[in-house]
Amino acid sequence: MAGNIKKRKIFYLGGYDPRGDRHYYKNYKEEALKYSSLSNYEIEISSKKTLGKCFSSFQINNKGLGVKTEYCFLKWDDLIRKTWTKGLWAVLYLSMITSLSYLFNFNWKKLFKTPIRVWGTVFHSHLIIGLLIASICILIKYLMFNDIGLIGKLVMGFVGITVCYLLLKNVKSFWLFRFFIFNHRALSRKDNDIEERLKLFSNYINEELKKDNFDEYILIAHSNGTIFSVDIMKNIAKLNNNRVPKGLKLLTLGNWVPFTIIYNKSNDYQEYLRYLAKIKFTWFDISYPLDGAGFAMVNNFKLMDIKDYKVNFKNFSPRFFKYFSKENYKKIKRDKFIIHFQYLTCPDILSKYNYIQITTSDKNLEEQMAVAD
Repeated sequence: MAGNIKKRKIFYLGGYDPRGDRHYYKNYKEEALKYSSLSNYEIEISSKKTLGKCFSSFQINNKGLGVKTEYCFLKWDDLIRKTWTKGLWAVLYLSMITSLSYLFNFNWKKLFKTPIRVWGTVFHSHLIIGLLIASICILIKYLMFNDIGLIGKLVMGFVGITVCYLLLKNVKSFWLFRFFIFNHRALSRKDNDIEERLKLFSNYINEELKKDNFDEYILIAHSNGTIFSVDIMKNIAKLNNNRVPKGLKLLTLGNWVPFTIIYNKSNDYQEYLRYLAKIKFTWFDISYPLDGAGFAMVNNFKLMDIKDYKVNFKNFSPRFFKYFSKENYKKIKRDKFIIHFQYLTCPDILSKYNYIQITTSDKNLEEQMAVAD
């Protein structure tokens, strides 16, 4: 049965990734081509237009369904590059400092309410840092108390450092280290640039909603962007007499909002969740249990011990194991970092969850998620 969506606007808020809108526009075009061949719908994508420093957009025309989508990037990659910790030793030093801060400021009671698989995400950087320090100490002790000559010691030292570096690189630790370093400041409200940018995004979305030119509006947030989407939704509600305009929905991918709940220094974000819990709007979260860089299948409001929340909040799993070929799924499963970006793709088989379908379908988000449940 045909749906009633003919015009849709997407606001996309990405994660802590310096590659920016150019990369994600290219990725969308590639995945749309794949979806088009699977669905037999002709999908036309325009060139990307820059709308000032903080916004860019492109048009999507699903000719098979007669649906047009305007896809708008909420850009903050300039701030990511500005805060991107450079240099191996700077990353490791700041990771040690922030790891200690996190460990002393976790709400352990709430953390242990999350699934065990989530703990690996939370403790990943702390465990790696601990193992790295222990390895360096063992290496130093060995070099000091074993007579293997100067050249032998230099060779052993070089091999030890190289092995540690390759281990860190292989498990994608550097990205997670930088993620935690950045959020240590951002969640403590020590980054005014981020706050100002989120206000700018909120005002832009609110003005677009006032124009009422589309049948559906979706704020899609991925990874670190899921945290900031809470701030944006709060701002929009404040601008509309404590309500979220009816046409706006929130879709989070690779959820990190629970991290703000277990980290005691992010009190502001916990207050934003309490505030939003009193407001009616639709919020769907899609996260895969094997995603090693997110909090899969965690209900943000239940973790906050909020029982009577008005938000239509639901968790969904994209069930990647069912919709990728066995060969491709093996590759994805081996790298939890790759899994974290599969939310933005078109799987090998037409699935109940498909990012291109969500953004180009003639069904509204609620109808699509009802099928995916």
